[in-house]
Amino acid sequence: MSWQYFLLFMLVAYAYAIIVTLAAVTIEELSYHKYPRWRDLGITLSAVVLENLGYRQLTAWWRMEGWVASLLNRRQVWGTMTRSGFTEVDG
Repeated sequence: MSWQYFLLFMLVAYAYAIIVTLAAVTIEELSYHKYPRWRDLGITLSAVVLENLGYRQLTAWWRMEGWVASLLNRRQVWGTMTRSGFTEVDG
């Protein structure tokens, strides 16, 4: 495979992922008006681009690690979570 073809493929794949996510955010904003300021919408649209340049690769890596661990029957330990903020109601 040539490097030019590989780079073109990656460019098209990332562009497609960004366009799909932008379309989803646009439809959500037109439907529900979740972002009160233009700045909030701009930050969200910036996150759309950055999500495809690192975060998706990290989640794919973490999923692969979990899959390999499950194949090797490794016990997963999440640790102890201490909850705060909710009070119990007696009754």
